[in-house]
Amino acid sequence: VSYTYSSALSLDQDISIDKMNKRLMEMLAEETARDDLETITETVDIVVIKEKGRWKIDINDKLLNIIYGGSLETFKTMGVTLNAMF
Repeated sequence: VSYTYSSALSLDQDISIDKMNKRLMEMLAEETARDDLETITETVDIVVIKEKGRWKIDINDKLLNIIYGGSLETFKTMGVTLNAMF
């Protein structure tokens, strides 16, 4: 994953955001289609909070990192914050 992101981001500096996103999606599709991918299992506690009679999941960085397959941690190592991505 880290290689895919860094490869997409190291393209021509004059590339538009749309073209970079398209290339990133193409590279991710190629990587996830590989037959030799490893499976990793990790356990995380999911914290729920009851607010106004409804249960809500307390979403933290560890949970997001697992949901997004390690992408959050990869972005952090590249100096990109979650707020900057959205």
